[in-house]
Amino acid sequence: MLCRKLPCLLLLFGSLVAWSPLALPHSTTAFKKLLSLAGRWEGKDEHGKVVKTTFKAMARNTAVMETLAKSGMDEMVSPYSVDQDSIALVHYCPTDKQPRMRATPDSDDVKELTFAFQGAANLQTPPPDISIIL
Repeated sequence: MLCRKLPCLLLLFGSLVAWSPLALPHSTTAFKKLLSLAGRWEGKDEHGKVVKTTFKAMARNTAVMETLAKSGMDEMVSPYSVDQDSIALVHYCPTDKQPRMRATPDSDDVKELTFAFQGAANLQTPPPDISIIL
């Protein structure tokens, strides 16, 4: 009886060995880089005006909240999270638009995330893709 079950047990064991929790999707590695941006940042926009942004890890590091303050505008927020093989975000801005975007990294050595438009609330024309340098 044990001899009949042995091939099944070996097949099951082989499947468990082939599936490794260490083989994380590229999105997980890229998200860790996004988490490393935690803190306050300041720069200038294309018109030379001050732009301030804050990245904050939230919910046990399963989300990152970006708060963006551009000169003369109300704050905007964008929560980021891993969604299977991608990083998803929803951008909330003072104009009551909420574009949903997604970046799918193709390697663990990603230095820039390009977010593609996926849909939106209160928005008729899709925005351009956006990039974040990691």
